[in-house]
Amino acid sequence: MTSGTITRKLDIPRQKISPGDKLLSVFQTLLDEESPAILAEIADSLNRVQNSSSSDDEFVKLLSDKEYSPQERKKLHIQNILNSFNYRRELLKDTVDVNQVMEILDYDSRQAPLNRLKAGSLIAIKDNKKWWFPLWQFDANTSDGIIDGLSRVLNALDCSNLAKVSWLVNPSPYFGGMSPLEVLKTGEIERVVESAQSVGVVF
Repeated sequence: MTSGTITRKLDIPRQKISPGDKLLSVFQTLLDEESPAILAEIADSLNRVQNSSSSDDEFVKLLSDKEYSPQERKKLHIQNILNSFNYRRELLKDTVDVNQVMEILDYDSRQAPLNRLKAGSLIAIKDNKKWWFPLWQFDANTSDGIIDGLSRVLNALDCSNLAKVSWLVNPSPYFGGMSPLEVLKTGEIERVVESAQSVGVVF
């Protein structure tokens, strides 16, 4: 699993680098470090940009008063794609695999964490054919080793696992700038569950 951002420090002479060369260096890093599955997703996304229809142009115009040239729209699409993959990597930080979950929860079987994942009492993100479990969901002070109320919240959320993790860890105006996870850890389970029930219409 890859963590962190997709860029890395390069030893570059102090001279002006063209935007094209900068973009190529980013994609070279992707080619060096990413899994074939991730690269395929990026390729598919870029292909959709290349073959975007005029209806996409109209949609962009509705979102902004500015008229974007085809080159500007493509640049924005590429940047959004790169941002989304960077964000995914941020969510995958501080995660553990099935074997480590077994050790944390003192399970004898690899299937036990996967059963809990299927039942919605644990959350994980699949990356490069492996499940990665965020560490923040584990709590040694509870009877089952998972923060109280998490399973109810997870089952109330009608969205992908990635979206569930994103919703849980990001600050929300509804909670006064606290994240749903922070509020859940204070014991306000019903409040978080109530908010989670409306998330499906957003994601």
